[in-house]
Amino acid sequence: MKVDWRAYPDNIGHKIFDGCFRCHDGKHRSDDSRVVRKDCSVCHEVQRPIAADGRGEVLEQRVPEHPVRLEGTHAELTCSACHTGGRAPESTCAGCHKRTQRFLEGKTTLPGVEVSPAAMAGVDCDSCHDPARLREREALAPRCDQCHDEGYGEMIDLWKEEATTGRNKALASLAPLKNNPKRSPELDRLLTQAQAALDEVDRAGALHNPPLADAVYEAVVKLAQTAPAPAGK
Repeated sequence: MKVDWRAYPDNIGHKIFDGCFRCHDGKHRSDDSRVVRKDCSVCHEVQRPIAADGRGEVLEQRVPEHPVRLEGTHAELTCSACHTGGRAPESTCAGCHKRTQRFLEGKTTLPGVEVSPAAMAGVDCDSCHDPARLREREALAPRCDQCHDEGYGEMIDLWKEEATTGRNKALASLAPLKNNPKRSPELDRLLTQAQAALDEVDRAGALHNPPLADAVYEAVVKLAQTAPAPAGK
């Protein structure tokens, strides 16, 4: 059996499994209607030396401070969403958003799809994103205009429309295969691979590399067109 100590939930603490955060999520309420907070300071205090007074170190009590400013969506996460035991992720956007970083670099898990890195791959994430309003068009578009010609932010709508069209076309090509009850194991593997590729684009964000998103959608359509015939045909 390939089982180690991480195989089954241990809800003591919160380093490996959600543990404390099953209730300390900022959503549950106590019997007296108080919100069960998820702040680190509910349980933790941080001490740091501030001076020596001749009798030893003087320690200052501090509220834990996160190395990256947590706002908007980030402020709603529990610590265990990023800290899953072992070494903490790097204090950069790519430290947690590895899938998006790979997508920006033109990489995908779907074999045969190769696209150059996106133009945005070398741009700091906060050049485009406001951490407090990560996905709001009203926050993104003005930032486009800071570097590009005025009105460039309207490209966001075009990219979204193209991505939606491409994704819908890919899903439509898979639908007849998914709905056929006589699928072969080989066809099931192909469908799993195709769906994983679409999920990858969804999670990474198609707008981070529109050419790669288009290439994945087109590759999925081709996979569906060349798929082996269901058993019994």
